[in-house]
Amino acid sequence: MNYGRHAAVASEKLAPESQFSESLLWLADAGYWILPKPADLGMLVYNALGAQDYFQPLIASGLSVSFGLSITTSLAFTVWLLWAAARQFESLDY
Repeated sequence: MNYGRHAAVASEKLAPESQFSESLLWLADAGYWILPKPADLGMLVYNALGAQDYFQPLIASGLSVSFGLSITTSLAFTVWLLWAAARQFESLDY
């Protein structure tokens, strides 16, 4: 929902004569504000499953989260994924 709404807004700003109808833009906007965001949805599922009986949320558990390490591992995974894709693309026979 978030991605779709942001894409519709960007399309509307970049190309005002976009192919989206006003009702679709309104519906995307309404859904964006009404529906839960990914973090909220995660908490709803966490509570609905009763996961608090078995797990603690990472931030609430008092553990320190290394945001630098989180960003570094995300970037490392991205680099590895691009390398693997390039290697596979190189080996394809056209």
